[in-house]
Amino acid sequence: MTPELTLTDWHARFQQQAGWTAELRRHLFEQAGLTPGSHVLEVGCGTGAVMGTISDKFDFNLTGVDIDRPSLSFAQSENPETQLTQADGHRLPFADNQFDAVYCHYLLLWVADPVQVLAEMHRVTRPGGAVIALAEPDYAGRIDYPPPLDELGRLQTESLKKQGADVELGSKLDALFQQTGLINIYTNTLETEGDQEQDLTDSLEWSVLSSDLQGLISEADLLQCELYERDARANGERVMILPTYYAIGWVGK
Repeated sequence: MTPELTLTDWHARFQQQAGWTAELRRHLFEQAGLTPGSHVLEVGCGTGAVMGTISDKFDFNLTGVDIDRPSLSFAQSENPETQLTQADGHRLPFADNQFDAVYCHYLLLWVADPVQVLAEMHRVTRPGGAVIALAEPDYAGRIDYPPPLDELGRLQTESLKKQGADVELGSKLDALFQQTGLINIYTNTLETEGDQEQDLTDSLEWSVLSSDLQGLISEADLLQCELYERDARANGERVMILPTYYAIGWVGK
């Protein structure tokens, strides 16, 4: 049986995801006009993986919120100098116009009402400031090849739906930003920025996939798929592409 992933495991996973958007963050923070001392909020900071990389590279006045207390405690241990608060992104506990920029990372696909969360991000951002969604996947556009590995993608998407994810959120990102009244909105996919496809032979990737597929596929079939995966990689036949979108918009002055 696949062992349950611990917070430490998830933190490693989130650090991996943070690596995928590192250059994008630098570019978007520059576009947002952020400078040392800027007040920046992360909504859904989880274990603090993204803010840890930001603290290492930027001298921002950084604040984070997350609804999950264990994750937040882990984040505080990893980022002791950062102000962290337990809060629901649908109701942020901050005054209007408080931050120079507010961002999220792999968050909106998991929330009950992404428009409300974006509206709150908009509300607490000062006029002229930026709201940024750094990464939101579109599993409906996922491509897996060769067979039978396409079945892995279908099963993982089905699992994420059952867990409550909006598996098509990425493709809706532009429309969601439009609904919140942000201006000068720009959206694109990470693939166009040079990000590479995910590699399931990576042990962490495979552990997450195995966790998602528990109860949907037998251990024997999962092992067989892992062998197919490794053979396809070795033969140069494997294709696994997951379109992942980002967006930035500004609060009107």
